[in-house]
Amino acid sequence: MLTELGHFTFDMVKAVALGLNGVEAATKRDGTPVLKVGGSYMAGMAAHVSAEPDTLVVRIGMEARRLFLEEAPETYYLTDYYRKHLTCSPRPYQR
Repeated sequence: MLTELGHFTFDMVKAVALGLNGVEAATKRDGTPVLKVGGSYMAGMAAHVSAEPDTLVVRIGMEARRLFLEEAPETYYLTDYYRKHLTCSPRPYQR
């Protein structure tokens, strides 16, 4: 499912997620696409200016987020804005 550029698009993530039980596609008030489970946020595109462009924001538990950020800071990051939320972001693909 990698594109020729070696990264995932939100449409690819959405296609996989919609195959999971209870996942639905939605749009936030600002127009950005999100995925929800049981009406609760699961993942979406970052809308805040602090995020790197084309960043996916994924809901994740606090302990898992801590481990991801400690073990793979080159892959995952968190801005101060998103720190208050139970989220983490994989870094967008850089050539």
